[in-house]
Amino acid sequence: MIYVICDFDNSNTTKLSCDHFPRTSVETVIQNIKDIGYECEYFGGINELLVAYTQKIAFDKSSLFLNMSDGLYQTSRRMQAPILLDLLGVKYTGSTPFAVGLMNNKFFSKLAAEKCGILVPEGRLIHSHLISETEQLEALKMTYPVIVKPNGEGSSLGINNNSIIYTIEDAINQVNKLKATYDDIIIERFIPGTDASTLIVGNGNDIRMVETLIYKTNNSFVLNDSVRDTYVKENWISEGYIISSLPEYRHLSFEFKRISKAIFEYIGCYDIARIDYRISMAGEIYFLEINSMPTITPTSDAGMICKCLNIPYQQFLKEYIDTAYSKYHN
Repeated sequence: MIYVICDFDNSNTTKLSCDHFPRTSVETVIQNIKDIGYECEYFGGINELLVAYTQKIAFDKSSLFLNMSDGLYQTSRRMQAPILLDLLGVKYTGSTPFAVGLMNNKFFSKLAAEKCGILVPEGRLIHSHLISETEQLEALKMTYPVIVKPNGEGSSLGINNNSIIYTIEDAINQVNKLKATYDDIIIERFIPGTDASTLIVGNGNDIRMVETLIYKTNNSFVLNDSVRDTYVKENWISEGYIISSLPEYRHLSFEFKRISKAIFEYIGCYDIARIDYRISMAGEIYFLEINSMPTITPTSDAGMICKCLNIPYQQFLKEYIDTAYSKYHN
């Protein structure tokens, strides 16, 4: 049996106010898993896992929990599901709580990338409740433009084109706005260039997929003064292209695979991750962040990769499930 774990977005809006999936997206994944031949059902979210733990519910040893939960609404919420699944002693997809926590901290995941010899933008971390105005001002003494954003959010939450800052005065204002909502804020050098992301599925010597998408936004591959923010994602005005299909970027394909595998292994990721990059105007690849639990719906980057490579979406799901099971058998 495969149990799907997810906390739904019940806000009745298409806007990205949180990382939760709409119910219809999860139902689509469940139906496709059933069509492959697995028994599959929706289990619940964080609250249901808490109930299962407190009531000491036992599950069949062959069961697999497919984790699609971003947690509830607290800081470091993506660690909640793997922690509870570990406590239940069950098999589950994705990385360990520690690796998930590291991946979902943009600042510290960049330190890990640097250890792998990967380029990262110069950056500063501001703890909103633990820093004086003098320390904050000192942290903002950087080369501008910079981008100011939450340190621990996914799906571009808290980011828009106003996040690109050209003066220290505007940086102070933007930091103060974000401090009202977010505990940690990251300020890093803004790199004009091209957005890219690499999806990895597999473990150790059993890597099933390493594919890179290059994004065209508003009919341009190059973003000199803008980002792929929530507005872009909500309105589907960005499209991904497999890197091997683009002559101007094809030569970078091997390097993306090399550095993505390196950071995946160094952090200790399991099963799946998506790594986001910026290609500078000089052709340098900068690591931006790593997503511990990328979306796996047919309309996600994973679905886009399948479409570009003529891979059946259900084959992708089967590889993902198989690699998750195999890590427990090995």
